[in-house]
Amino acid sequence: QTDVLAGKHSDEPLAWEDVKKMEYTHKVVNETLRMVPPVFGGFRVTIQDVQYKGYTIPKGWQ
Repeated sequence: QTDVLAGKHSDEPLAWEDVKKMEYTHKVVNETLRMVPPVFGGFRVTIQDVQYKGYTIPKGWQ
């Protein structure tokens, strides 16, 4: 984690790419989002077929 921070200026914000390189911090972020999702009651399973950029995500996909 210090390697990522060493390449940043003190007032420069971290990008998501930086956080993904910081293994422990990335795990903390993922666990926090798992325990307290930013959208309460958000769906984690598709409720209908979805077309996205030429791909089909079938109903029921998790």
